[in-house]
Amino acid sequence: MKRTKMLVLGAAVCMFVSGMLLAEEGAKQGDSKAPGGKGPREIKTDCPECQGIVDQIKSKREELNVLMEKAKPMHEAEKAKRDAEKQAKLDELKQKDPKKYEEVIAKKEEKKKEMEEKKEEKKEGKDGEKREGRKGGKERPKMSPEQMEKMKTENPELYKIMTERDAKQKELQTLREQLKECEKKNKKK
Repeated sequence: MKRTKMLVLGAAVCMFVSGMLLAEEGAKQGDSKAPGGKGPREIKTDCPECQGIVDQIKSKREELNVLMEKAKPMHEAEKAKRDAEKQAKLDELKQKDPKKYEEVIAKKEEKKKEMEEKKEEKKEGKDGEKREGRKGGKERPKMSPEQMEKMKTENPELYKIMTERDAKQKELQTLREQLKECEKKNKKK
């Protein structure tokens, strides 16, 4: 009786330790910049003719990542500037008209709660199930021409980076289309 208890306990400890080790290994493999811890997206192709296009896509992605890293501090600086301006306006309003200031703050809090609720609804699917990733291949919203013109005058460096980014994204899209055509052509063979 004691031996079986010891064996069962030993087996449970072994399973627990091996589970912990596997969890650590899985966490190491999942570390990446990609959302969901899935790792960088890999493009797999068996076609040797298509491999050149795949390599070009990978290099364009790297170029895009470098550009976005350059733009990140500029975006953060602009956001900090906008936030400071908003806060200055709120402070001024607080001194001039405290009642209106309270109304503005209440509206701001209400809007924040509303946005969080919408965010939660988006996270859950129609049946209350958790969604995985973006659906329908939706693109990120692009800047309007007015916003681009404003950026051109206020922050020419960021404007240059954003136009380069747009050009590289278009090149990347054409490369993806070429890859699809190449794979279709080679499947027919």
